[in-house]
Amino acid sequence: MEAEKYEHRKALKSDLSTFWVWLQGQLTEDAKARGALLITELNGLLRDRGEDFSWIEAIRAELLMLPLLPEPALDSQMRRRLDQAQREGTISPERYAEAIKRFFDKDAPASLEVKREGYRALLTELHQYFLNRRFRRDQRSETARVLKWFTIWILVLALLPIVAFSLIEPLTDGWFTPKYLMQSLLFCTAAAGLFGILGAFFSRLVSFQSRLQAFGFEQLLNAFSAQFIVVRCAMGMFGAVIFYFLMRSGLLGGTLFLEELKFEDDSAKFVANFAKLIVWSFIAGWSERLVPETLERTERSAKSSEANKPPAA
Repeated sequence: MEAEKYEHRKALKSDLSTFWVWLQGQLTEDAKARGALLITELNGLLRDRGEDFSWIEAIRAELLMLPLLPEPALDSQMRRRLDQAQREGTISPERYAEAIKRFFDKDAPASLEVKREGYRALLTELHQYFLNRRFRRDQRSETARVLKWFTIWILVLALLPIVAFSLIEPLTDGWFTPKYLMQSLLFCTAAAGLFGILGAFFSRLVSFQSRLQAFGFEQLLNAFSAQFIVVRCAMGMFGAVIFYFLMRSGLLGGTLFLEELKFEDDSAKFVANFAKLIVWSFIAGWSERLVPETLERTERSAKSSEANKPPAA
């Protein structure tokens, strides 16, 4: 990637250097005298340095050339940049048509100074667009790197309850079975919390993947910073733990939720209960509204029961 960037910068400098050599041949002696400082600065940028060339230096070189451009070259460069701006979507078709009419209308031609000012504004806008796009690309790459490390650690942690549930019996020669784990409040709470974290983090991954191109620099910097991801995962963990206790307490009942099992029940029922625990914990972490809405319904139900309670004799 770095080699490709270097080649791109090298080609950019080559194009600008070639254009500068041509432009110098078009300048009159009077123009050279008036633009002596600009010529010296441009020679320092394009001749006296190495082949590497930053985007900022390219912007500076183009803006320094602007006052030296003869009108035919200025018209050509402006049309090229207007077409580029329209292709990139930085200007609307209406604004493009307005600019063409303003600067190239044969019946009312714009002055050279007006064209130069218009070209300067267009260059500045285009360069700002390309810089912002570059920053967004770099920020997306950095965000993906952060998400990658979070993914590795969260997956490792989320696998721990599954590994424990699957291997506890063979590792203990059968005297400790998964039934003990499912009746352990500590194990179930930890499993709920870990899969709540996984669900919350997965929601961030889906958001990043589905709206990658739409996110601006500020959104990427804030919504996908390490601190924000930790906060979102903490919300998912607490939500999943609360939802688990709602199921365990019986406030959420039915075949869709955890069932009350006895130790002598078939092992398949414990496996099914463990699967429900994982699924509901993941959903509670994923959804930002499931737990709050469930708590609101529980509160309304409690208030309704209290209101319908017969008065004491």
